[in-house]
Amino acid sequence: MSDWLVIILILGAVQGLFLAAVLMSERRRSTPNRLLAATMTAFAIDLGMAVYHGSGFVEGFPVLIGADYPLAFLYGPLLYLYAGALTDPGFRMGGKRLVHLVPFALLVFALIPFYARSGDAKLAFLGAPPSDFWPGVLGVVNHLKLVHALTYLAFTLTVLRRHRLRVRDAFSYTEHVNLSWLRNLMTGIIVMAGLAVVFYVLTLEEEGPPMGLDPSSVYDDYTLLGLSLFVYAIGFMGLRQPEVFDARRSAARLPEAPVAALAEKPDEPAAATAAGPRYAKSGIDLETAKRHAGELLRVMEAEKLYRKNDLTLLDLSVALDLSAHNLTEVINTQLGKNFYDFINAYRVEEVKERLVDPSYDHLTLLALGTDAGFNSKSSFNAVFRKHTGMTPSEYRRSGRATG
Repeated sequence: MSDWLVIILILGAVQGLFLAAVLMSERRRSTPNRLLAATMTAFAIDLGMAVYHGSGFVEGFPVLIGADYPLAFLYGPLLYLYAGALTDPGFRMGGKRLVHLVPFALLVFALIPFYARSGDAKLAFLGAPPSDFWPGVLGVVNHLKLVHALTYLAFTLTVLRRHRLRVRDAFSYTEHVNLSWLRNLMTGIIVMAGLAVVFYVLTLEEEGPPMGLDPSSVYDDYTLLGLSLFVYAIGFMGLRQPEVFDARRSAARLPEAPVAALAEKPDEPAAATAAGPRYAKSGIDLETAKRHAGELLRVMEAEKLYRKNDLTLLDLSVALDLSAHNLTEVINTQLGKNFYDFINAYRVEEVKERLVDPSYDHLTLLALGTDAGFNSKSSFNAVFRKHTGMTPSEYRRSGRATG
């Protein structure tokens, strides 16, 4: 292992432990942060053990051989549970969720006889030929590690996708609630996983130690480098986006009230539902749903609630005295939209009217957007282009040209 890689791994391990300590501080302690702290600690141990194997310390102090071997079965479940804790306000660690840690626990239990061996016996085990029984078994486990990690990567991406859809049914904005930073991080992990698979396949025919790292392995070097970059990325995002390390402040999860309101509060006696299986137990018949839709449109036109830049589904449901669940049903089935698109369509229409009205020429484009309810320049431009196919400035020029 080269000196530069050793330095990078040591720095990565130190940063991982530092981030874990920050996450477990009293001010930041929460279930998501505990899970992220556990992930950072596992990464730090793995990086430290890489230095232990790659720098030759293993020869003089072999007692730690294999200590990091089961950690690969923690990464996927911890990231998956972390994403779940960020997106589910009712998340509790325990019960069925502990099942995700079973492969790790079983492997630790199975390795207890190995951990009890003397240092010399452990060194001899590292040099055992792959044809021996235990090296062969551990070779199979190595394959399972990669499959396990890729499976949990898919699980985590599914959680984030579902959260993104739920956000659009509960919020009129997506900044700081759509977990875009975590999606970007997962994209990086996908790239790393793809490279890991390629290098792993290329080195399948090579004979290496059955447990621990091979200091001469290119696969191990690049995998560990990617792991270090992941730890650095978490630290960087923590500085750029404090909500990464402060689950209570971040609003990354759907708020308790709207989720609770989504549970049950039918407005009418059970009857024929307004639409398919998703709302089979909503208690709203078609006529009632149409009446609620008409009242919704009337309130939006009269009170212009869309101008509230942090408007949520719960806010609108309170204004209409309608449960959040039934309001979502009305918007989805009667208007053919989700809450996010429904509210932002009003904002875009108001901006369009003002862009071609000379009496608003003294206002900047951003001022027009924020007055209509948008809370950032990026979201204003993105939503406006989605609805009109033009930027606000292009729309203003085209309106003046046709006028």
